[in-house]
Amino acid sequence: MASKSQLLRQAKSFELPDHENLGLSSYVLGRRQHQQFTERVQKEKEELEEEKWEEKKILEKKIKRLEGQVDRYKKDMNDVQSKNDDLIAENRKLDRELRYANDRLSELQMEMDKMKAHVTSLETSNRTLKTLAKKLQRYHQVSGWELLPIHIPYDIADRLQFRRNNLPSRYLTQRLMSPQQSPVMGTFFAERRRK
Repeated sequence: MASKSQLLRQAKSFELPDHENLGLSSYVLGRRQHQQFTERVQKEKEELEEEKWEEKKILEKKIKRLEGQVDRYKKDMNDVQSKNDDLIAENRKLDRELRYANDRLSELQMEMDKMKAHVTSLETSNRTLKTLAKKLQRYHQVSGWELLPIHIPYDIADRLQFRRNNLPSRYLTQRLMSPQQSPVMGTFFAERRRK
């Protein structure tokens, strides 16, 4: 199909000059050919405009469809970004909880180790005291002295002066518990002669 500019150039070439002396029949024939060609050019022009209009409508439909796809993609991308942000926040929260749980576990482990050491120390002290009590009981059964346990604060025990009418000058101060185990009160052994 010829373009619009080519058709217009062809139409101008068919125009009859005014200065030429032509016969009536050739003038009428030329005018008729010129009119037919002009009608054909007009028809081609209308068809071309109609094709352009159809193409424009098709392009507008495609543009609308593509814009709809872009909007959907943007919405999907925003949803994915929002979910990603939520997952990142949840991950950070879980990391904080995990760190707190690990710290708490370490603290409980340290406390458990201290309690185990304390229990071991108490068991050792208990065995030592049982052995000492057996030895003292055997000693007092033979010597005539008896064992007198006294439960008093440490500072008083350090300052206390035992009188002879209450206790003899000879006495034991074996502590049942060390100051680390019981920093305030302690049990002491004192000896007195049986009545």
